[in-house]
Amino acid sequence: MSYPVFTSRYSIGLTFLSWSYHWLSGHEYFWNSDLGFCKTPENPNTGANAHFFKKNYCSGNQEWQNFILDNKNKVENCSMYGGPLHYVDNNTTNIDYASALKFASNRVPLIFCVESPHDPWYFLYKRTLTPIDDLQFLPMQIIDSYQSSSLSDFLKTYFNESMGKFNKDTWDIRELIALNCDYFKAERSYLDLIDRSVDHLYIDSRDLWYNGEECLQRIFTYIDKKISIDQLPQWRKAYSEWQSTQLKILQFNWYLPYIVESVVKNYNFDLDFLKLNLLQEGVIQGCLIKDHNLNLKSYGLDQFPNNTKDLHFLLEENTHNL
Repeated sequence: MSYPVFTSRYSIGLTFLSWSYHWLSGHEYFWNSDLGFCKTPENPNTGANAHFFKKNYCSGNQEWQNFILDNKNKVENCSMYGGPLHYVDNNTTNIDYASALKFASNRVPLIFCVESPHDPWYFLYKRTLTPIDDLQFLPMQIIDSYQSSSLSDFLKTYFNESMGKFNKDTWDIRELIALNCDYFKAERSYLDLIDRSVDHLYIDSRDLWYNGEECLQRIFTYIDKKISIDQLPQWRKAYSEWQSTQLKILQFNWYLPYIVESVVKNYNFDLDFLKLNLLQEGVIQGCLIKDHNLNLKSYGLDQFPNNTKDLHFLLEENTHNL
């Protein structure tokens, strides 16, 4: 048996999954292709993600092939996290990703993890931030600042021309997000390109998010390994911490339909507990525009109301062409 390759088209938690494989295998050290053997941390969490674990991340078919061929004799203490090609158009990325999976499936145990179509707004939150100077836990102000800079970069990359027509006030940026919020959803046409008749283990991201221990047991059965029982107590602590981060991201998905309904129907629903950011505010406004042909009287609205009744009284007919 070779080492496993964990893969997903989108970022859904595979750094934690990669760490889990090594920790639950009892690997005191794991192989990193750049750093050599590294000590497996007891806890990979940083407060934003699991990036205290230095996984082997490969982007695109060529990097996948290079890693798999260069490390073909490594059986123990090795794993790979395979991601898509970056910084090219979506169609090129999808074709390349399908080719990478086909190459890997003939050579290594392939664990193919797929984003949940029921949680489309999970990707509003960016989780690619890495530890600073080997300090494990990231201060909240660093995490918040990273989210803000990620939004700025996204707007400049995809809506630079539109940004030039807006005043860059908070309410203008919120409305720009509202009119284009579908860009933040996972585009799933790549699944049609992948040959799923080849040997692989399919994992729905919700299984990892909500049912981690049984999900890991399926993976270990598939790769014909046994979980080290002695490692489980510490893994459960780390999983609970990691899962808490995921649930905070997912919570907005769960409540969004009711939030929008409450705004339209003048229900009383407090939003304070969600601690909405500008992206989430824009998505609420976007759902009102696209699903109900309603908009918010948002000029001058720096501070988003914290109750749906207050938002109801800001409703007006949508005037944008959709």
